[in-house]
Amino acid sequence: MATQKKPRCPYCILEAQFRTMRVLENGRQICEHCGHIIFPQDYAFWCPCQKCVDVNFSLKYSRFFSTGRAGGSVRSRYGRARPSHPNLHTCGE
Repeated sequence: MATQKKPRCPYCILEAQFRTMRVLENGRQICEHCGHIIFPQDYAFWCPCQKCVDVNFSLKYSRFFSTGRAGGSVRSRYGRARPSHPNLHTCGE
């Protein structure tokens, strides 16, 4: 008899394994520790748990904080921040 794999939370760890999630009657899977929710058949569903919100926010806004774009700064090989445009260098660099 084949054993069915239990769904596991991608965020919570218990004894060197991801925590198992509770499966509800409607098929929803929920982590009783952090509140992470999965609807396996609903691809439009976004989990409202804090960890998913943090991940989605950081991915959405990471492009605004990246370096090397016009107007930003890049690190020189000595670790100092310098303007990214070559005509904006200051004296001494």
